Amino acid sequence: MTPSLGELYLASDSDPAPIVEFLRELAAGYELPQPLHVLDVGCGPGRLLGPLERLRWQVTAMEPNADFLASARAAAGSSRRVTVLRGGFQDVDQDEEFDLVIGVNSSFAHLLLPAERADALRRVHDALRPGGVVFLDLPNFLWILKNFRAPEPYTFQAQGESVTLHRRHEIDFHAATIITTDDYVFARSGKAETQLVHAYGITTLPELRYHLDELGFDDIRTFDGYDSRAGERLTGPRMLLAARKPA
Repeated sequence: MTPSLGELYLASDSDPAPIVEFLRELAAGYELPQPLHVLDVGCGPGRLLGPLERLRWQVTAMEPNADFLASARAAAGSSRRVTVLRGGFQDVDQDEEFDLVIGVNSSFAHLLLPAERADALRRVHDALRPGGVVFLDLPNFLWILKNFRAPEPYTFQAQGESVTLHRRHEIDFHAATIITTDDYVFARSGKAETQLVHAYGITTLPELRYHLDELGFDDIRTFDGYDSRAGERLTGPRMLLAARKPA
């Protein structure tokens, strides 16, 4: 049986442990109350759900893609501390319910228009309890555009199958978007049997800081990667950003 999109994504993706440890220390750095209630927006196939639950956090996860949603629900299983809902940033409508709202692995970058990003941050602001924190992990598009290289094919194992991921990018400078196409080529057939297309809005730190300031967020911190602990300037391919809703 051909692996599902969620199974392919989980098999080819990186270990979530550094992300979870970063989030644990981020929560401690902002002195968030434990155990947290966290909202994971764009949770994908649910790779963070189990590790976050093991921190004894209450987790609400949202995912708009039907294939990933099914994998996330399977990952959550019957856990009483994990709830998985269909939707993305534009569907967040909770009121002061969460201590931490996260968008990792570029989920916020799928908002293509500045107005969509502004609305999403407003929704996140409303969903956070006073003193709560938003954390976003996006591509640092300006670094990527300066240092662009075509990705090399990557071979991995998924459900006993040898699969090679071929990724290509198309940049639309007029619309300020990047389209990424992932073709999963199976060794048994030599053909791309599964394809995933992502559209990303080219987002910059000044834009995000502007919207966060307008909404009243404070204590804005940036990080270069998941091995960072103290706030630092962005110098690499990722843009990690955290901000607090005042108490």
